[in-house]
Amino acid sequence: MKIAKKILLIIVLLSSLSGFSQISKTKNQAKYDYKKLHFGFSLGMNFMNFSIQPIKNMNSIPLIRTVESVAKPGFNLGIVSDLRLNRHFNLRFIPALAYTQRDIHFGMIDESTQENYTIVKQVESTFIELPFSVKYRSTRVTNGRAYLLAGIKYNIDMVSQAKVEDKNLFKVKKHDFLYELGFGVDVYFEFFKFSPEIKASFGLNNILVNDDTQFTDIIDKIYTKAFLLSFTFE
Repeated sequence: MKIAKKILLIIVLLSSLSGFSQISKTKNQAKYDYKKLHFGFSLGMNFMNFSIQPIKNMNSIPLIRTVESVAKPGFNLGIVSDLRLNRHFNLRFIPALAYTQRDIHFGMIDESTQENYTIVKQVESTFIELPFSVKYRSTRVTNGRAYLLAGIKYNIDMVSQAKVEDKNLFKVKKHDFLYELGFGVDVYFEFFKFSPEIKASFGLNNILVNDDTQFTDIIDKIYTKAFLLSFTFE
């Protein structure tokens, strides 16, 4: 819920920024959008999480009552390559380095005292992200325009412990495939274009590594879900 409120606030700020960019009567970089190819860089904050599907009969795992994932903020650094397809569509490739941590909380019950307690399993990842997306741009109004994004992404976890023989670790697979949806605002300044953007990513493949412990036996499938707030300079 806290993340949803933050995203709503960001949407309001983006709308305000778009309106502000249209106040100016001078059109900056009038020929910018006619360039076939241009580059830039992107800085961002991510909120990666897990979408956890527990097994249907959770009572078959006697000591665990609940399981939930908690997102922690991470960061992204990317290089932008943008290819103009036509007046409204661009093809974008933004390879990025992303760091994130996700905590999985297992609600436990003590067998002897019947008291509740929580065990937290941390999953830290450093991803190389390879996303391709299509960008649909609205008509430019003075120095601003809105846009929508849709695409796919392949993630490689460079610090994956999927093959480490340690029952104390909670492990997920090294490779992940996702689809992405997003929107943002292009703001044209005199010497560069600035684009605040929000994207949501949803995993397509189950990334759970089942090592026959009670912590993985209670879970049927795990998928990635993530939100990214980024600022692009081109």
